[in-house]
Amino acid sequence: MQPAHLLPCSLALLLLFACQGPLALQPPAPGAVTAASLSTTAVNSQLHRLRQQQFQELDHNHNGSLESQEVPHLSTATFQQYDRDQNQQLSLAELYPQAPNQPTPGLLRKELEILYRQVQQGQARQEKFPDLPNPNQSYAAFEQAFLREVSESAFVKQTATPSQYRTPVLLVPGYAEPSWYFMYGLYRMLKKEGWAVEGINLFPNFASAEEQAAKVKAKVAEMQKTYGSSKVHLVVHSFGGLISRYYIQALEGQGAVDQLITIATPHFGTYTAYLGPGKSAEQLRPNSPFIQQLNAQGFIHPPVRYTSIWSNVDEIVIPPRHAIMPGAPTHEVSWTGHLSIMFSERTYTHVKTALKSSP
Repeated sequence: MQPAHLLPCSLALLLLFACQGPLALQPPAPGAVTAASLSTTAVNSQLHRLRQQQFQELDHNHNGSLESQEVPHLSTATFQQYDRDQNQQLSLAELYPQAPNQPTPGLLRKELEILYRQVQQGQARQEKFPDLPNPNQSYAAFEQAFLREVSESAFVKQTATPSQYRTPVLLVPGYAEPSWYFMYGLYRMLKKEGWAVEGINLFPNFASAEEQAAKVKAKVAEMQKTYGSSKVHLVVHSFGGLISRYYIQALEGQGAVDQLITIATPHFGTYTAYLGPGKSAEQLRPNSPFIQQLNAQGFIHPPVRYTSIWSNVDEIVIPPRHAIMPGAPTHEVSWTGHLSIMFSERTYTHVKTALKSSP
């Protein structure tokens, strides 16, 4: 039997070999990506600023810390887990310690670099990624534009503006994504197409699916009241799909959700979850008690309608086929990564087609 302390290394190797598909295999060609893009400084700096903004948004008394009443979606146990100095307050550093176990910044950068190279070489032209750079501009310029777009789009205050469609849309982010800003491409597309759309802040998104689902339930109720709608569509990424499924199955969401559209959601878990921290990472592991209990109740719960969107080379959902939801219409957006799938025109098309089947 393999020693327990070797398990993370083995899983890291599994992840490495699992990424050997056309999207993630080859390193950037010499000269195709500038030296500036190889540093995570810009991405990490942007993430830190975004986390600070969200922290301040929750800090209602503006004392630089979060008390339990300011983060009611965290259970007492989870609050105490993060409160390392036991002062009954959470600091930004406690919520997001400097640790190498948060893959999102580097992963996003890597996927963007690969897609940029493919555009330069003409390989991604038919893939129709509307948010990819102009092949004539440098990668550094694109990365700066991308980060600026994320920053400007993610924290726009939502208003109950008239929309073309009756049912509003809620975006639910995935594990370790401090907010829904990685879904800004979907947000922009849906707004342009005429939907009333909002995102939910699950910061910090390491808590259990049960805790996060309670916050989704409260947000759905708020949107029903704001837009005068009896139903809400959920468009979700990764762990956000399991959170939403739990809300539907266990927290009376079945009557409040019209459609659930999951993008890169590990419905059967993922082996990369062994590398992550938090209760949610434990729940994301294949055959975890949470996964088994959730799936034992079945996947489809009418009148909710379901759609699952997945990629054959997803480097975070291992194996990728675990993102296929049994019984639901399924769409493969091939050769996209776990994050870049949310910027693909093919993903946009599948989401729009599903949503337009509702009033």
